[in-house]
Amino acid sequence: MASTRSRDPGVRAAARVLAWQANDWRGLTEDDVELETEAERLAPSHPARASLMLYVSSNAASLRLDLDRALRLAQRSVEIMPVDAWQAEGPWEPWMADVAAGNRWNLAFILLLLGRSAEADEAVRGLLPDAGVSSMYLAYLERYDEVRSNIERRLRSARATGHVWAEMWTTRSLAFVDLWQGRFPAARAGAARSLALAESIGVPSAIAFNLAILAWLAAVEGRESEAREHAARADELAQRGVGLVYLRGRLQATLGLLELSVARPLAAIEKLAPVADLSERHGVREPTLLAYAPDLIEAYARAGERDAATRELEKLAELAGALDRRWALAAVARLRGLLGPDDDLDEHFGAALELHQQGAGSAFERARTELLYGERLRRAKRRVEAREHLRSAIELFDGLGAAPWSEQARRELRASGESIPRRDPTAPEKLTPQELQIALQVAEGKTNRDVAAALFLSPKTVEFHLTRVYRKLNIHSRAELVRLFSSERAPATLGAG
Repeated sequence: MASTRSRDPGVRAAARVLAWQANDWRGLTEDDVELETEAERLAPSHPARASLMLYVSSNAASLRLDLDRALRLAQRSVEIMPVDAWQAEGPWEPWMADVAAGNRWNLAFILLLLGRSAEADEAVRGLLPDAGVSSMYLAYLERYDEVRSNIERRLRSARATGHVWAEMWTTRSLAFVDLWQGRFPAARAGAARSLALAESIGVPSAIAFNLAILAWLAAVEGRESEAREHAARADELAQRGVGLVYLRGRLQATLGLLELSVARPLAAIEKLAPVADLSERHGVREPTLLAYAPDLIEAYARAGERDAATRELEKLAELAGALDRRWALAAVARLRGLLGPDDDLDEHFGAALELHQQGAGSAFERARTELLYGERLRRAKRRVEAREHLRSAIELFDGLGAAPWSEQARRELRASGESIPRRDPTAPEKLTPQELQIALQVAEGKTNRDVAAALFLSPKTVEFHLTRVYRKLNIHSRAELVRLFSSERAPATLGAG
């Protein structure tokens, strides 16, 4: 094997990294400490390859939430391979430039997770983002339009060149952004597409990340058994290999949200409190990484544990303010309205709604604000005002397909003396994931041949599924499909950043 038999240390290093990638692909355990040792041995003669090995080790440590180690390795990788030094190694210029820039973005992302945002910004000053780790970095900063542009550019390139690996991960990244912006049908279609690619080439980590997105969507949309099945399968995969501690935390938070959505606050606390402990134990200060805090605070409040709710709220408020996370600031204002006295509820909920209006959080977050505002107003005997916010919550939840949340709002509205009939399923809810992928692409104006090429299907297969889409949605033309999905998308993107 080249990693052990070659006399050229650079060849051995390249083979070693390829072996790591192959093992990571198959979901097998890999000792990144050994990679670090080899990288330091190689650094004087082949800094670019050594830097790449340190990047691999740093990434593995990040996924385990071993952030101190991840930071040390990332700093060392940048130190031995500065952006302006990669040209010194001769003919490997394209990949060396990518390594040098990628190391800086990786360093910035880890600093971001540790709450050191000023240092993170400095680490990537002057760099142009691509669709790799830089996209997640910018997504956490809520620069969604920029992220979307970068990812879509990389996705077009991957599809044009038939690069299945790149399409798989880039599609997953786009699904993550769609989820955070409240574009649930697009997120479900993207995660299902990426999952299919990951299963076809056998990449356990990619399978797990896509299942996590689908589990979250199923939880929000009230498909409880599906959410639990996806989460269980993803969790089993996450325990293999290097151990995706971060992903397991996200899955636990998803199950907590599921319990909260069906009005089981004590069960929600049981799921969410360990995520808070995990975050605290590993020094995570970026509220977006595990995104458990608003759900835990609401669960504590609904369970009557006000002291615990207040304690967690102050932690979230400190982080949201220090890092200027608009979605978290809106959640803080909403939760202050939930926990505060009647005299202050208009001030807090008004601040939350103003932030939503300015683009903070998704339509789902805004709907949750409207729901809690309506609840507080009804309990304060202000029923007429409560109905306005509860109707708004129902409209938003219905547009998102968030059935259990919509039912919560309907119960509150009935308690105020008014009711709204149950809604019909939205168009995306009537379709299978593959049908939804095809419908969304056709709604963008693509031909059957274009859709077939993008999804690696035959035009006949696309035509078959499109016929089923028309029948399920009771429409007869592409123009009707475009109009229908245009109206479906409108409420889902309200308030998106």
